Parts: sequence; structure tokens; C-alpha cells
Amino acid sequence: MMPLIKGLRVLNLLSVSLFLICCYHMLANTQKVPPGGDNIRNGGALTLVPQDPTDDADVTVENSEEIDEDVPSMGVFYPTKEWKTVKKGQAIPAGLHVRMNLETGGREAKLMEGDSENKYRKSGNKGGRVNPSQKSLTPQQLKEALKEFKTTKLDDQDNEVRKKEVFKSFRKYDELKKELADMNSEIKTDAEIVTQMFHRLNSTDLDGTQKKHLLEDLEYYLHQIDNANVFCNLGGMTLLMKGLNDSLALTREQSAFVIGSAVQSNPAAQIKALEAGILPQLIRLLSTEPEARVLPRLLYALSSLIRHFPYAQKHLLDLGGLAALKSMIPNNKDLPNLQVKVVTLLQDLIVEKDITLSIENKNKEKVQQYEMVHLRDAIREQGLCVWLPRLLEATDHDSREKVLQAMLTLTDTCREDISLALPTLKKLLQEYTHLAAGETDQDDQYFSGIVQYITQIISSSQRDSKDEL
Repeated sequence: MMPLIKGLRVLNLLSVSLFLICCYHMLANTQKVPPGGDNIRNGGALTLVPQDPTDDADVTVENSEEIDEDVPSMGVFYPTKEWKTVKKGQAIPAGLHVRMNLETGGREAKLMEGDSENKYRKSGNKGGRVNPSQKSLTPQQLKEALKEFKTTKLDDQDNEVRKKEVFKSFRKYDELKKELADMNSEIKTDAEIVTQMFHRLNSTDLDGTQKKHLLEDLEYYLHQIDNANVFCNLGGMTLLMKGLNDSLALTREQSAFVIGSAVQSNPAAQIKALEAGILPQLIRLLSTEPEARVLPRLLYALSSLIRHFPYAQKHLLDLGGLAALKSMIPNNKDLPNLQVKVVTLLQDLIVEKDITLSIENKNKEKVQQYEMVHLRDAIREQGLCVWLPRLLEATDHDSREKVLQAMLTLTDTCREDISLALPTLKKLLQEYTHLAAGETDQDDQYFSGIVQYITQIISSSQRDSKDEL
């Protein structure tokens, strides 16, 4: 009985061994590596790309395998119709049969059915499918070929043809104007419009309403610097000065408005206006203008003309311009904002001069011109300082803030008059301290800023008083 059992065990063992050997040979002969499978194991970029037999494109490299930088390059793998071992580090072109040899542990590849070995060429460290009929060039050969490239007469002819086609698509401005004129429509540039308005303003057949509309349109266009320069070069400032002398208050007002818009931040227009004699005309009207509605426009024109123009500022002082500005303050109580604008203008001119003189890389010529403008002395001599404390009686916060800024700038110039205003300043300090206490961190700290102005003025005035004692 025991020998029989031992025999059965040996038989079973032999059967299992034969089965395993058969499985091994089947796997060795038929196993193919699935796309991406060897990637996971060996870190390669092994792919199987279907090949279009009719593909005859120019030189291309598709999904070629990059050689691992850590492995010495073994060159590009050139496939054949038989299975061929792929060495470690070799780049495998796309479109091949690829398998894993379980006996050696290496990869093998061969051509797909119907492929030719001539379809595979080397390109640097990459391999891929190429068009064998396409001549390949190295980078150096391309450079040499480009050096020898010359434009032929045929190229010149092609360019001329192209130019004619472009000219057919795009027409000249004069042609468009003529065509639109035939359609009772017309397009004009800004310069043409400004020129037309200049000639219209220079005519004598305009009534008050027509002149009003014309000046309104002109003011709109002259905000643009190029348009203003065109108008000035035509002699437009002379026409606007005639408007300042017009019998109609509305014409005087609008003429001043146009002047201010034309010369604002425009040095060329400022010079033209000064040469036309507009500055003395504005100074005279500031003192004699009977209509209060015209005064703000006159001040706007004067302010635009002299800002950042020290030569004009000196002429303002020489022609008695400060006296004209001073006359506007007590005689126009119905225009409190106008009084504040006068003070703000004087403060701005002083700050403008101080900033210019403090710049490191100074314009010597401009510095010399500013040094000839003794505005602080003129303000003190004309008695303009006395009006600063009185303007603190304004009820709106914006006017008070501007007056306080002017007082802070003119502390040294108007020391005595500001000292007399200390009771008013202390009263305002209490008022604005209370308002500032209600401000939160999210607010713009407007009232807190006013408190700082008042505190600085009071501190400076008290210090000056102690120094005098």
C-alpha cells in the first residue's frame, strides 16, 4: 500500500512540473509588452504607435524616446524585420513591435509588417519615422544656405503685385473725401475742424447765439494740445482777445474759458497768449469787470496762463496783477469760492517755486527765472495777508481746508496776521478735534488732516511769538 501512495505522489509532481514548463515556453514565445507597461518597470517612454502606410510627410519624429540623461547614450535603435535586442539607453522610434524577453529581462523590437528599414533615420539622440526621399540638412548647412539666399527679380515682381493688391484694398484719404463729398457726406480731421472754426470766428456775420455755440465747440477741441497749437499758429489768441473786449458779458466769459482751456499745461500756447497781450487784458478785466459771473472764468484763464511759467509770473507782478487779485476779495462777498481760489492760486505759485528750487538736477535757466519772481514779498506788500484769517469764516470744510493750507505755506510771510487769528484757530481746533474723534480706521481721516494743519499753524505762530520776546 505504501509504495502505491509514493508512486502517485511522484506522478503528480511530474505532472505539475510539465505544466509549469509548458506555461513558461508559452509566455516566452507569445508575451508582448502592453503600451506603457514597460514604462512603469524601467522608466522608459515605450509606446506602440499605429503607422499609416500612406504617410509620406516631410521629415518628422513622432513620440521618439528621450535618452535618460543618467545612462550613457548608446545611439539610436535601428529596427529590422527580425526581433532585435534594445540596449539600455537606446532610443526606440515609434511604430515598432516591442516585447519583453523574459529569459534575458531585456527589451526587443522589430519592424511592423510592411515597413521598410529605410523609413528610419537618426536625428541627434532621437529616432523616428522619416521620409527617405526628403533631403535632410544639418543646422550648419541651413545657415550656409541662408547666407547664399538672394532676392530674385521674380520676388521683386511678386512684391509689386502685392503692393497693387494692397492699394486696391486701401484708398487714400483724399480719395475718400472726394467720394464722401459726392455722397453729401464729409470727414474732417481735428486740425481741419479747428481751422474752419477759426475762420468762422474771424467772420463778422455772427450773432450772439452763433458766437456762443462756436466758442463752446472751440473750447472742447482746444483741450487737446495739438488742436490748441494749430489754433494759436493761425492767430487764434488775437481773436480771443477781441472776445474779451466784447460788449456781451457771455462772449467775454466764454472767450476767457477758451483761453484757459487752450493754454492749460501747454507751454507753446502760453507763449502765444503772452505774445498776443492777453495777460495785461486779463489783469485789467479782473479789476474792472462789472459782471460777477465773468470773474471766475477770467481767474481760470489767468491761472492757466501763469502756472509753471515764471516769465509770465514776473510780468504779473510788474503789471500790478496782485493788486487786481486783491481787489477781487472784498468786492465779491457773494462769491466766497472765488476768494478762496485767489488764495489757493497764490499758495500754489509759492509751492511751485519752492519745489523747482529744491530739485537736485535743476534747470538753470528756469531757476534763474523763478529767482526773479518775488511773490512772497509782493503778497506782504500788497496786504493780502490780512485776508487769510477772514476767509476762515467760511462755513464749508473744503474752503477752510484750502485757507489753512495757504496759511501754513505763508506762515513766515504773514506771521503777524496769522498770530492775530490764534483765537479763531483754537476754536476751529476744538471743532475739528471733535469731528476727528468720530472717524474710524476705514474713513479717509479727512478731519484728522485738518486738525494737523491747525496744530502746525498754532505751534509755528506761538514759537515765533516767543522768539520775538
